[in-house]
Amino acid sequence: MNVFPNTRIDVRSRLTTLLSNPSNPLVVLQSSPGMGKTAIAKSIAADCDQQKRLGASFFFDKTGAKRSTDSGELFVSTLARQLAEYHPRYRNSLFQLLHNDSRLLSRSGVDQLKQLIIDPM
Repeated sequence: MNVFPNTRIDVRSRLTTLLSNPSNPLVVLQSSPGMGKTAIAKSIAADCDQQKRLGASFFFDKTGAKRSTDSGELFVSTLARQLAEYHPRYRNSLFQLLHNDSRLLSRSGVDQLKQLIIDPM
């Protein structure tokens, strides 16, 4: 079920086309505040999840309504956990890294992103 079914249908269609091309590993959605980026992204994420194509997602909530979604505190570890559930080879690589150095979870920022997400991929 699509979370926001009628949100920016033309933009969602173009982004979905870009994301279905394997040569586009990353697509950036950028515009002024209040233009519907989050609704579009959540809608596409819901579609991808339904199609079993979503490896991970994380949405910041500036209201702080959900624990730690108003900061980057759990960003990398949340993505790592979701990717581990989605992709068995990544999960094995991540578990091996954490077995060898459990301090990886206490690091932050770019170091944590590189060591927990990029390197194991």
